[in-house]
Amino acid sequence: MKSLFFRFASNFNAFLLRSSPRIFFRPFHQAWVKHQKQVLISGGGGTMLAWTLFGKSDKEESKTATEPAYKLSLPPDVQAADTHYKYYALDSCYRLLAKYEDKTEEPEILWRLARVIHDLGKNETDSEKRKQKIYKSLKLVEKALQNEGPSGNWAAHKWYAIILNAVGEIEGTKSLIKKANEIKTHLERALELNPYDATTWHVLGYYGEYFVE
Repeated sequence: MKSLFFRFASNFNAFLLRSSPRIFFRPFHQAWVKHQKQVLISGGGGTMLAWTLFGKSDKEESKTATEPAYKLSLPPDVQAADTHYKYYALDSCYRLLAKYEDKTEEPEILWRLARVIHDLGKNETDSEKRKQKIYKSLKLVEKALQNEGPSGNWAAHKWYAIILNAVGEIEGTKSLIKKANEIKTHLERALELNPYDATTWHVLGYYGEYFVE
């Protein structure tokens, strides 16, 4: 039983470090590591707590909410990009979406572009390239919000919050604190539009607790 938990813990750590949007909250990962050590020392079973803390997988979340109508109208290459992103094949995902960068005002495509460019930026080891990609993703998700229409676009708000946090990390702690209320506002708006997205709930809950402390 204990060896099974060791394997789970190792796989879960790897998932946290490569998973988006969770990757932008390093303190969240550190909290998990701290908890993991406590469980290993006590010999207790932390698997259920981990699933309770982080909720369902993206695949399970998609089954919870009603399939959105826009899914049916997305171009085949954008749908294919979603499949690549699902398996975190970022380069393949970006290659399919890159042609839309200067040619569309469709928010469903723009936030997807912003998402993959943000993740590519977070994976960059060169600080300047990382910064360029993060700011580029910010411009794209801002454009998505500008074109969301009266019905709103929950994913654009979610990714605006995530990317704005990444910008704050680049600019420093003071900048991140100044952006905190705006980030929180957009996470809340995302949940107004789609209350079924467990990841947004987790991020919002953690974000509020992080800045209260």
